[in-house]
Amino acid sequence: MNWRTADRAFLAAAKEALMAGASEGEFLAMLNTLLPDESLLVSAADARGRKNAWGRVPRTYIRHTRDRMIPLALQDRMIREADAATPDNPFEVRTVEAGHAATAAEYRRISEILDGLAK
Repeated sequence: MNWRTADRAFLAAAKEALMAGASEGEFLAMLNTLLPDESLLVSAADARGRKNAWGRVPRTYIRHTRDRMIPLALQDRMIREADAATPDNPFEVRTVEAGHAATAAEYRRISEILDGLAK
């Protein structure tokens, strides 16, 4: 996917899906962090956790309430299924008001959560 396009319709749709609450500048800055030549194989690879190799490390899931790429129902399903696979090590779930790609203001709350986990 070429994120460095000049196609205004594509950019508007991508902003709506990824960062609806962001300014145009924030959205374009975030796009500059994405690689246009990432292999399609990355998203098609089998990335499922396996009980014998995953789930021993404490984990936290940060739900994004305004995520239009991974809706809350799907986020909750992923949490539920992961917890069922490793019932002795469930996610600690936190929730933030943010889109899929958080704006600088939204990321402050996420940074607070991450900082708390590091302590």
